[in-house]
Amino acid sequence: MAARFGAQHCGIALTETDFWLLRPQGAAALDGPAAAYATLPAFKMAQAAAREQQMGLSAEGGDELFAGKSPAASREETPASR
Repeated sequence: MAARFGAQHCGIALTETDFWLLRPQGAAALDGPAAAYATLPAFKMAQAAAREQQMGLSAEGGDELFAGKSPAASREETPASR
């Protein structure tokens, strides 16, 4: 996808050492409590991007592809809620 838009792709790995070292910084950067598994990987990606770029795009879920979740989605009845 990067080539299609004339961008440079850069892979960034999150090691176990990164996980333990970034926890305090990542938690301090949040504006509230969060338990998302992607918090630290996104934090590391943002640190790397900030060294050379003004913006980065991650594809950690469908929100990026489908332009967010519908506000009504959380109120919709599902088979499990019946």
